[in-house]
Amino acid sequence: MSWLLLLVVLAIALAFGVHSSTRPSGLHAEMVSIASGLRCPVCEDLSVARSDAPEAVGMRKEILARLREGESASEIRAYFVSRYGKFILLSPPRRGVALWIWILPVVGVVAAVGGVFTVVAVRRKAAFSKRDGMAVSMEELEKIAAQLPRMKGTQLSKPSESSDPDHEPYRTL
Repeated sequence: MSWLLLLVVLAIALAFGVHSSTRPSGLHAEMVSIASGLRCPVCEDLSVARSDAPEAVGMRKEILARLREGESASEIRAYFVSRYGKFILLSPPRRGVALWIWILPVVGVVAAVGGVFTVVAVRRKAAFSKRDGMAVSMEELEKIAAQLPRMKGTQLSKPSESSDPDHEPYRTL
């Protein structure tokens, strides 16, 4: 019975310990939020929040210190932009020339989808027009074969009349 009680107390202690260590405090959560939007100057493909480089650790400390002083997130971002340039922002600003970075991919995707639909429609129309223009029934072929001798003044043979395997249908004799 004492083992069971000990296991229950241990499970509760672990649950509270894990719960409190995984949830960052308000200040720490805000620091992570700001650091997630800044590029690590060393790694360049990671945010300051995810990088373990000494510069990123220093930047996180700087963010925490500035948050404790009462600076807002936009003021902290502006500080790092003034220090490192706009490159430090993981997401470029959505104004001015940088706006094209946001617009061009959407325009490209829309143009590509429109191009695919246009090509498919043109090819489909061409395929239908070829098929409709070339479709000839056997009756029409017989009428044409009957009129050809009058037009040329020669007689045509029918495909079934020839015993020659190299003989082509409706060839003049």
